[in-house]
Amino acid sequence: NILKESERIVDFNERKQTIIARLKGIKNLPAMPKVIHEVTELIQKETTDTVTLARVLGKDQALTARILSVANSPLYGLQRKVSSIEFAILVLGLDEIYRLVMALSIASAFGKVAVPGFDYDEYWKHSLIVGTGSKDIARRLGFVEIATDAFVAGMLHDLGTQLIASYYRNEYNQIAARIADQSFVPIVTEQEVMQADHQEVGSCLAEIWNLPAELCDAILFHHHPSEFKGQSLLPAVIHLTDYLTSYHKTGAFRWDNGYVFDRNVIEMLSFSGEAEFNEFSADYAEVFKDSLAEL
Repeated sequence: NILKESERIVDFNERKQTIIARLKGIKNLPAMPKVIHEVTELIQKETTDTVTLARVLGKDQALTARILSVANSPLYGLQRKVSSIEFAILVLGLDEIYRLVMALSIASAFGKVAVPGFDYDEYWKHSLIVGTGSKDIARRLGFVEIATDAFVAGMLHDLGTQLIASYYRNEYNQIAARIADQSFVPIVTEQEVMQADHQEVGSCLAEIWNLPAELCDAILFHHHPSEFKGQSLLPAVIHLTDYLTSYHKTGAFRWDNGYVFDRNVIEMLSFSGEAEFNEFSADYAEVFKDSLAEL
């Protein structure tokens, strides 16, 4: 049975500690990436300079490459090309660099998952498009104050999907087998098979890692932003971006097949009506296609 939305949230609150206990029982579950702690400590020191921070980040060449790749993507919105990590720090500032490090290091914390039916490269591209796209959409809609947080939440919105593929292998195999038949909607199938979905699993891991509450909420409600009773617009922004990648068939990440759009988002994000929303949405068909081609 598919739970009604209000029942789903109540049901999650009753099951939350069970999900967290199961996650904590995974012996090889990664800890919060070490680089996040290192960068946090540096930023908290008033004496930290660009060279010192760049030296720490430069120890992880893969992370440095990802930071520069994202910073130079059209959707991220910088007006100049960033060619070095030192210049990225100068242009973006410490706070935004911290968020970039957090999003990119956590998104790759599980490594490249070698699981039949889970395409890690498509997952990574999807995460990048939703991350950079959410930042761009937040900015275009006038929510500049949450634009950088929207990037982080967009990058991590499907964290639970990778977690299920990596550590809930039996359940994952059952889910993957069912959604091979496209009449099965992945998020509904997750609930049927494991009495939890990727939103819930991802949000619980984010809580275990002591990530900010607004980020945990954005992960938990990105398919159902109407159910979020807080003030933040992050769940609605992430939902819109995630939906548009599905609507415009951006990439081949099949875990969003059958994506259901929460139409309350039109009002939540202050569109004047369907016509303005449709025109705004249409703009992203080519934008997402071009951004995907550059990844």
